[in-house]
Amino acid sequence: MRRIQFFLTCWLLAIAVSCGRSDVATHATPKTESQPASDATSAPADGAVENSAEPQGHANRHSPASGHAPQGAHAAQAHVDQHQHQPEHATQDHAPPAHDDQPPPGNASQHHPQKTDHEPSAQAPHAPHRSDHSPASGHSPATDEDDRITTVPVPDGGQPVAARTGADGTVHLLFGSDDGPQYAKSTDNGQTFSAPIAVVDRASRKPGLEFDAWDMAVGHVGVIHVAVGTNAWKLKLPQDEWGYYYARLEPGAKAFSKLRNINHTPSEGFSLACDEKGKVTACWLKDKLYANVSRDNGKTFADNVEIDPSFNPCNCCTTSSVYAADGTLAVLYREETNNERDLFLVSWDQERNQVSRTRVSSTLWNIEACPMSYYTISRLQDGFAAVWPTKDEIYFARLDGQGKPLPPAEIKTPGRSGMRTGIIALNAPVGSTLVAWKKDGQLGWQLYDGVGRPSGPPGSAPSAGNGAAGIVDEGGGFVLFR
Repeated sequence: MRRIQFFLTCWLLAIAVSCGRSDVATHATPKTESQPASDATSAPADGAVENSAEPQGHANRHSPASGHAPQGAHAAQAHVDQHQHQPEHATQDHAPPAHDDQPPPGNASQHHPQKTDHEPSAQAPHAPHRSDHSPASGHSPATDEDDRITTVPVPDGGQPVAARTGADGTVHLLFGSDDGPQYAKSTDNGQTFSAPIAVVDRASRKPGLEFDAWDMAVGHVGVIHVAVGTNAWKLKLPQDEWGYYYARLEPGAKAFSKLRNINHTPSEGFSLACDEKGKVTACWLKDKLYANVSRDNGKTFADNVEIDPSFNPCNCCTTSSVYAADGTLAVLYREETNNERDLFLVSWDQERNQVSRTRVSSTLWNIEACPMSYYTISRLQDGFAAVWPTKDEIYFARLDGQGKPLPPAEIKTPGRSGMRTGIIALNAPVGSTLVAWKKDGQLGWQLYDGVGRPSGPPGSAPSAGNGAAGIVDEGGGFVLFR
């Protein structure tokens, strides 16, 4: 009996030991299953693909729109690796907030200043402009182009209208003020300016009459020519006073000439162009494209002349004009025939009275109303640079001497235009072009190299008014006035 009890006891002990070993193995299983978690991120399985993608809420902090676009293959790989070897909850719950100044280690793109919606922030006066640009284009803030662009405040808090460089390197600036259009000049690339000179003489001022500067050109022997418009239509003055007003400043003079009406008809879209021989052309719109030509450096102007009756311009847009190296006048304007708002460059040989035109824009824009947009043509050594808005998006193109777009034809910029806001293209001797625009109190810009590729990201600075003005200095740098 005792022997039977002994065997039963041994049998029960064996069962107990066996059950204990089975329970230990069950608790060890989660450790074995958790091991492939890190491997899954690098394997091409379904789970690996899901883990390698950033969670949606976190991706916004690294998207190009937020200013954290990875730069190049190495930065992109570092960015992916950072998240592939973390548990999913870590990337969501422990990632730095969108406005955290401390970037996570291993993500080179985090060192960019954070931006949203491609809106660059403001910058301090006189500072190099690459410190405040938007990194939305994916370029590094620190580039060799940074020192080539500076902004300079307009004297007396004025509003920039136009800037030109004379043959002697003097910078001439036209700007708006509470006291009407003003002019100042600088001999040190805009670092300092002379005392402003009023463009409108006191005898021309009347109660309620307001004057707006439209354009400025530097002519033969340094004479300054200015186009001015008024609100005479709003005051219901006689219609012959709704015209194109003009004033000139002789070298060394302390006051502009008396303001005079050169076309005596309701008109707008004023521009000015001068050559090196004393010819001055004032272009304007009145349902058609017109001009007044001076051959004595602006002392007198001939009667109104319609450039070509077949042209049908947008009446509420503008003109922009410049003389080419061969003496031909180039005029940029927007058509409205069949509501197709294409940009054309007119070539006018004034000596032979021969006119031709070339379509500049290629993106179509059909709209049953005048866009009320501004645009600019500027001279290159062997052609032109044109900049204009289409559907509020800004494009530019380099043109040959006949106005034909050169490859790659029109180039879309990151800029946006407002209603009747300024747009300019500045061309450096090395072939680069700076496109600048004004919208919502911000002056924006983008630099392009000689083949039309962006050089660095866009930038911006706060600026009063609707105009954009700038020059290329003697060293090939760009100066924008804000």
